[in-house]
Amino acid sequence: MARLIVAIALLGAIGLTLPALAADEPQTQTLQQPQAGARDGRWLRNGIREYQRYTNRAASADGPAGLAAAYYIRGVLDELTVATLRARVQDRLLNESNNTTDPKAKLGMRADYDFFAPLWKSGFVDSDLQADQCMQMISNYLDAHPEKWNLPAIQLIEQAMLAAFPPKTE
Repeated sequence: MARLIVAIALLGAIGLTLPALAADEPQTQTLQQPQAGARDGRWLRNGIREYQRYTNRAASADGPAGLAAAYYIRGVLDELTVATLRARVQDRLLNESNNTTDPKAKLGMRADYDFFAPLWKSGFVDSDLQADQCMQMISNYLDAHPEKWNLPAIQLIEQAMLAAFPPKTE
């Protein structure tokens, strides 16, 4: 069940929607992709720059575009934080359990953490960074990797955080 919830949250974060459960809408709707290029690296990079211009009170800044990117980033970072904390709690419970869970099953569960919460072994959650600091990290990552600007924004935010907080080896 937890995997389903995380998967639904991830789909929502990248702009995919599940069928509406309202009585007046048909139940046969499928997941819908956002508009092509709507939230890719270019959108993210431009939004961060507009946000920086907006916070520096530049007269020509596009405040709504900058704020949209800032709120989007904050939402993705919140999702990454929740997924990381859940993986850590589950791993701790797994380690402290007196249950004789098959060691192969435990390895499989930990592999799930790496997929659904790739920052769970990093110092990301413990870093106590401010949103502007994260935005600067993401901006630096985008500037260093223009070849990735075609990727979805959510993926680039995660990659930027993984670059800034590589997983600790055991």
